[in-house]
Amino acid sequence: MAKLILKTKEYLDQLYKTDTPLNAVAKYLNLDDALVNIALNSLDTTLSLDELRDSDTSLYNKIASKPLNIDTKIDLQTMINTLESPDKEIILLRYFNDYTQDELAKMFNMSQVSISRILSRNLKKLKTAYNEV
Repeated sequence: MAKLILKTKEYLDQLYKTDTPLNAVAKYLNLDDALVNIALNSLDTTLSLDELRDSDTSLYNKIASKPLNIDTKIDLQTMINTLESPDKEIILLRYFNDYTQDELAKMFNMSQVSISRILSRNLKKLKTAYNEV
């Protein structure tokens, strides 16, 4: 699926002579934006232990207990879709669009601590559901 998305993006880039945003590619392919991000993220196979991330993302949160293939990522997307708003949006923006906790706090008019708690609570739910699959 990732190759199809990349080829479609390349086609749209050439057609419109611009850098096509991924949400436009998703719309063109009639796919959910998050699913497009998941598919493209599946191409990322390595993460350096020395690579620095933003201050509120620990390497611990990047390491899964099971390797994720595309089917698992689709299952995860289904699980995310069961979350209530705004928790679902916060999870998607944080982990699929790389917003920081501070950015999310401003966006949702909450404290960074509240965002952190929402993320932690919902990640536990998702991890439990994932381990049951």
